Amino acid sequence: MQYPFIIAKYVMLGVLVNYLAACGVFADRSVDYLDAEHHGLITIPDGLTQQKINARYRIPEIENEKVLTTSYSLPQPPDATAALREEPYFLQTMDDTIWLEIAMAPSKAWPLLDLFWTNYSLDLVAEDVESGYFASKKIETIDRHKQLSNDLEMTDFQPIVIDGMSFQARLSQGVRRKSAELRVRALTPDFSVSSSEVWQDDSVYPRLEKALLELMGDFITSEATSSRYSLNAINLGDDSLVKQLEDEAGYVYLQLELPFDRAWNEVGDALKSSGVVIADRNRSEGVYYVSYLNKDDIESWYSFESSVEEKRQEQNVELRFFKDDERFIRVRAKILNPDVEPEVQEQLIETVFEHIS
Repeated sequence: MQYPFIIAKYVMLGVLVNYLAACGVFADRSVDYLDAEHHGLITIPDGLTQQKINARYRIPEIENEKVLTTSYSLPQPPDATAALREEPYFLQTMDDTIWLEIAMAPSKAWPLLDLFWTNYSLDLVAEDVESGYFASKKIETIDRHKQLSNDLEMTDFQPIVIDGMSFQARLSQGVRRKSAELRVRALTPDFSVSSSEVWQDDSVYPRLEKALLELMGDFITSEATSSRYSLNAINLGDDSLVKQLEDEAGYVYLQLELPFDRAWNEVGDALKSSGVVIADRNRSEGVYYVSYLNKDDIESWYSFESSVEEKRQEQNVELRFFKDDERFIRVRAKILNPDVEPEVQEQLIETVFEHIS
């Protein structure tokens, strides 16, 4: 009757002996590498490569020692951000300037604009695809342009008079990728032919110009003209006027190929649309002060009105504008509050960029 007990005792003894033996076999070797000998590099046999398999971000082996440029473009955000609005075009105004924003590349819009002049029997005295410029002759015979007169009267800017008028149009790259901007000038009969061939900076007949832009927007974005394209207009742009760059010190900034007033408005609109709270701004110094907390964060974390207002007025980060030259504006972020994480500086630039481009 004691056999099971004796068997169990021997089994336990065997397990204990094996455990103690294992302790001797698997000794601590964590520092043995310190006594290891140094050997030469492994020789790669002919026909094989030392290149890693499926390297995700492999750096190519080059012998060129040329120093990289001080700034370069960072990866662009998805094309979905290029959409202007739900509408295919939008009439935009700033101060005394009026233009049409079109949700298509300039090289796509150019042949449609060319077709517009033909469709309404408007003869051209100047056409330059590289600068995106058109200039028409004066309307001498109103009967020939009755359709144009009638369609302009159907816009929101009637009554319209076009007798003796001539027109200019200038197509350019939009602020956003895959977008175009169209400006027109309606020149009164007293303008000479030579003057009509030179773009007029100032608006002459705003009501007619707005009506013409609306009519052009309807025509260019209609389904009947959707299949046209021009390789001749490929140099018109099709790239964004706003770029996210990085300087030689690794700091990210924005470069806007816009005049200051336009750049100021675009950045301000981007901040508003992103939900970032603007604590203050100083246009004369070219700086936005940002709390970096959005409206929802402030209202969810702070219940008292005084606390909400206090958080809105916090100046944690600034966006400052610098003029590179007549063409470019640089926008840099700087943290003003030492308690704010350093990466917020780059995040704010990226946020503005994604809501502009």
